[in-house]
Amino acid sequence: MAEKITSADDLKIYDDNKNLRIFAGPGAGKTHLLIENIKNIIKHSKRLKKNNERKILCITYTNAAVEEINKRLGSYSKYVVVSTIHSFINEFIINPYQKQLKLFIKEKFCIDIPQNVKITSRQEGFSVLSGHKKEDVYEFIKKEMPTLLESDYNTLSRSKMCEVKLDISDINKYPFNQEADIQISHKNISKELATIIKKYIWGVAGKIDFDEILYFGMALIEEYPIILYMLRAEFPYILMDEYQDTNPIQNRILDLISENEVSVMVVGDIAQSIFSFQGATYQEFKNFQLKSKKAIITKDIEGNRRSTQNIIHLTNFIRQKVDSEFRQECIKNINNNEKVTFLIQKNKSCFAKPLKELILPETRIICRKWSEAFNYIEDVTDEQKKLINNLYNAYTYTAHRDLSQEIEAQREDWIISTLDIAKLEESFRTKNIPKTLKILEKYLDIQDIFKDFERNKLKKLQSLLKHLEQIFTQDLDNKNIRDVIGNANQNLLLIDGIDVIEQFKYPNTNDENYFDAVYEHVDELTYACAKKIVLELFSDNSRYMTVHKSKGREFDSVLVNLEPFSSRTSSEKDFKPEEIFTSQKAIIENNPTYEEYLRIAYVACSRAINKLYIHLHGDESIALKIKKTLDTYYNVENNICPFYEFVYC
Repeated sequence: MAEKITSADDLKIYDDNKNLRIFAGPGAGKTHLLIENIKNIIKHSKRLKKNNERKILCITYTNAAVEEINKRLGSYSKYVVVSTIHSFINEFIINPYQKQLKLFIKEKFCIDIPQNVKITSRQEGFSVLSGHKKEDVYEFIKKEMPTLLESDYNTLSRSKMCEVKLDISDINKYPFNQEADIQISHKNISKELATIIKKYIWGVAGKIDFDEILYFGMALIEEYPIILYMLRAEFPYILMDEYQDTNPIQNRILDLISENEVSVMVVGDIAQSIFSFQGATYQEFKNFQLKSKKAIITKDIEGNRRSTQNIIHLTNFIRQKVDSEFRQECIKNINNNEKVTFLIQKNKSCFAKPLKELILPETRIICRKWSEAFNYIEDVTDEQKKLINNLYNAYTYTAHRDLSQEIEAQREDWIISTLDIAKLEESFRTKNIPKTLKILEKYLDIQDIFKDFERNKLKKLQSLLKHLEQIFTQDLDNKNIRDVIGNANQNLLLIDGIDVIEQFKYPNTNDENYFDAVYEHVDELTYACAKKIVLELFSDNSRYMTVHKSKGREFDSVLVNLEPFSSRTSSEKDFKPEEIFTSQKAIIENNPTYEEYLRIAYVACSRAINKLYIHLHGDESIALKIKKTLDTYYNVENNICPFYEFVYC
């Protein structure tokens, strides 16, 4: 039995005689534990004080978590490198050891990388061929292999060539198999041609993909002892957050670095492992081992400082199916007795009354897939909802980019133009002339309108407002965003006495990030739908998100939707959301797909602080089954009052 601790405990990692594995459920305060123990290492460690160049390495899962930890460390952050695993490998292995990387690539894949080319990670949101035309790659192929028929490659799209990458799936499995073979993938392309394309990507574009970062990071520290020596010398302490989301390669990297004097602490939660599609497995955390001779001490952080006891009752019920040994109790949010609400929707096509009348206004809607989130958006047709889903999938699977990140970074013309026109429309309709002019500064030469009043300047302003009226007094919502942008540009050109600096842009086939499969859907977007995508659906403060996007966050009120989940092991059985609450044990024993479904449900429900809604389709019979199962489970154990309610909608 693991020792119980609180998030404020000093685990004395600086004693240097142990490694630590910490189980931390949702709301347990694991970030606080990490912060406080990093500070204690800095205060007490003799190894850090001997050499001011040595630092603590803290690996976490997302860039948002990196920012949060650095912020909370304050002045202590100068003694710590806080990073994601990919950024760490890039900064401390790939970038400084280019010579070794190129030598390894030559020996392993028979590809010679020029000395003047620096190999770096592709930027998130961009492909490995961003800035390179497909015709440039064709020319390279022709020079490298003149005997190859042009018909074998001159129809390859840039996105297809970007798919030529190292296949690490065989080695990135649990348990780790060091002998697994690594090959350059070449789906529907000859091995010869794939190798030439990869030579261009590595040797001309100088880019490696995210999976390749992991592989090369591991390979270099295995192959070159000097790299391991330097890492161990620089980082005597390694703390890793969200360890349940690590994959076998990441675990192997930690194992290699942690030999000898390095002290390690890993923090995670088996029940929150939901990234199996990225190769992550909770088994690495559950069966955590290191080659280090130090003992691994296991501890549990007690309690949940986030959710109400009623919410915790429900999450404990879900959790016992995948991790029966770990339970939580409310230790902070003890005064709120709001019940968990099961929203039972009888008519699958619509709610009996508007959703806003059923849930609190600030409720965040968390779904397993984006396609389900679209169903909650008001004032968008079913056809447009389907189009949004197709667009999202095209970005994900064809362009290998995340639409939400594209919007956040404002990297594409249609996104930038939609945002600017939407802001312009709002300011014009509210008659906020200064704000309207401020937005238009980017597009029109209107600086002199802000200066001293003159009659001709008034005429310019009147002409400008007249043409804005031409844009915004018509019904824009049902027009395609492409046509709205075109119409806006025509009206800008007609404004008397004001020069156009820049037009609203829309993608064309010459753009470096142009993908036919993406823009065939963008072309069909209505202005109303495009606005909702950029302003509501994928914004930072959006009320809609997937479970994976919600990970690590918390919200006062949450509605959870868990659509039916298709089994990978049996085409005859789809897991339905209500089965989570109508069976006391796992529906199919030792079924990894169902176990992940449970963990996804657990993560989603545990985001709620004060109010939790579970949205299900069904009738009174579903409610009776849920009631029977939950009452049996809790009445037998604790004789507690019902912590839930049913609302039919």
